[in-house]
Amino acid sequence: MVDYYYLTPRILTDTMFTSYGGDMGNATAAQLQHAYVEAERLMEEELSAFLTGTVITGTYQIGPTSNRIVLGKAFVRSIDSVRLLVRNTCDCSITNFEGCAFINDEQIGIIDVLKLRGVCGCSGFLGRPSQVQVAFTSGLPPGIAAHPNLHHALSIVAGLTLQQMTDPSGAEGGPGAPGVIQFSSLRYSERRLGLRRTRFGSSPSANYAADLVAGFKTYIEVKLGW
Repeated sequence: MVDYYYLTPRILTDTMFTSYGGDMGNATAAQLQHAYVEAERLMEEELSAFLTGTVITGTYQIGPTSNRIVLGKAFVRSIDSVRLLVRNTCDCSITNFEGCAFINDEQIGIIDVLKLRGVCGCSGFLGRPSQVQVAFTSGLPPGIAAHPNLHHALSIVAGLTLQQMTDPSGAEGGPGAPGVIQFSSLRYSERRLGLRRTRFGSSPSANYAADLVAGFKTYIEVKLGW
């Protein structure tokens, strides 16, 4: 899978960040931009989908008993091209054939590849393609991309990222914002339970951000046709 990495944020802005309680403090423009980009990258990993429509290309193994492929990205909007890679048994060369596919489950990112048979070579039928190249567009539906929960969560994660650049010693538990298991100072002590390790960290703020977008998350763990 070829993922595209962006140098500028696509959703987060200064206005959005501050509207949801973000504190820019004395951060530079470069630090703010990096915090926004990193927050969006982490959110895309959390949701297994791009925040906005993005065309990506991947090469996939196809199983011996199924024409279905799990693309690895949720919220597939369209299949843009399909190429079948078939090995010629005469000289072991690889031949590309144009194929087609339809979306079986857009939220999970499952497609059914068609035109897997009927390609011919030096000795007739070349056999079932072993790999398929697919270009497709993935991105959150407009309703989710514009949802306040997503914007709030992005602002929280951007704030956590920004703090690591501007004041890492102030992050809960120190640099990296680890979850506090036990803390004691001047006869005061605390031990926090119920915090989990999320993609955004294990602090209460990171857990809250993960909870805000939990309803948008898609779990992609199936592998078909093997």
